[in-house]
Amino acid sequence: ADRPQRSPVAMNNCEHFGFSPLRLPIDHVKEAMRCVLHTVVFNRSIGSHTARPMNPLPTTSAMFGLTYMRTDDPQVDQEIELKVKQLGELLERRPRQGSAVKVQLSFYITKNRKASMLNWITGTEDKVTFEQWTFPVTVYFRSGHPLVEQDEEAEKQAQAEMHSNMKRLLMNIVLKINMKMDHLPPTPEQSSYRFEVSFIPDGPNGAWSPRTMMPAMRNIQYIT
Repeated sequence: ADRPQRSPVAMNNCEHFGFSPLRLPIDHVKEAMRCVLHTVVFNRSIGSHTARPMNPLPTTSAMFGLTYMRTDDPQVDQEIELKVKQLGELLERRPRQGSAVKVQLSFYITKNRKASMLNWITGTEDKVTFEQWTFPVTVYFRSGHPLVEQDEEAEKQAQAEMHSNMKRLLMNIVLKINMKMDHLPPTPEQSSYRFEVSFIPDGPNGAWSPRTMMPAMRNIQYIT
């Protein structure tokens, strides 16, 4: 039987990266997080120093008018696509103006635990997080939505601001990655560090409450 997966425990020197909230139309959230997650994972990949060399893949996002880099590892691509899909389903299940969620990307290593009957049942490895990225997202309905008055000029301004904010965000990600390196553990065997993506509903704004979102959160499996 499969043993239960343990949630990562943060290391004492875990590096945290946070950003200002990204305001997006609900139909842009998946593509935005696809760009963001691939950018972080690619820039934390070390394929050239492992047994499996990594070839960068330039990818164009027509929605945001930008190009970002992703790894050529099909497993990484599959894992990110799974989480992007789950995020979209989470948002579309209860679409509300001003809904907010935090997307959290955690890199971790595993450490063996001492052999015991309890650990044989619960798992023999601990996940230890050494780096965490948090991206707050606020959802809004675009002009023309049944709940929003049509305003073409406001829509153009919102589109331009959104494109600018996305480009600025990706640039900030790359800058922060290059500035913080000392906390990284030894190079792993795979092309990139292990990671998982989780979603944290932002309850105080009234968009979602922990109680209403708990059933959905239980269905979201962690990346391992």
